[in-house]
Amino acid sequence: MDVDADSLDSLGVDPCRVSSINRSDEGFGKMVVDGISQIPFKMMGILYILYLVFNSDIFNERILGKIDGAIEFGNQPSSYGVAIVGVLFIVFYATFQVMIDRSVL
Repeated sequence: MDVDADSLDSLGVDPCRVSSINRSDEGFGKMVVDGISQIPFKMMGILYILYLVFNSDIFNERILGKIDGAIEFGNQPSSYGVAIVGVLFIVFYATFQVMIDRSVL
């Protein structure tokens, strides 16, 4: 069914947009590949390493253990300790993001 530009215009539809939609040959596969290509794998790796470091026993003992009230019984971080880790996580994330944006990493 072909529709001319005048009938589309009378309906309030932009004929250029309709023709571009009809010509679109991008399928679901291309959308998935484009989506995967947009994932920042470098930052994901850095965040995973930071997560492992901040949740390690060594970090809890040597870093959080030196801050009063940051560690509870059983070497577990308290709410205060979790807040400290969250702030450190944000600071390191911002630092690494700037380094990636400036091609240092």
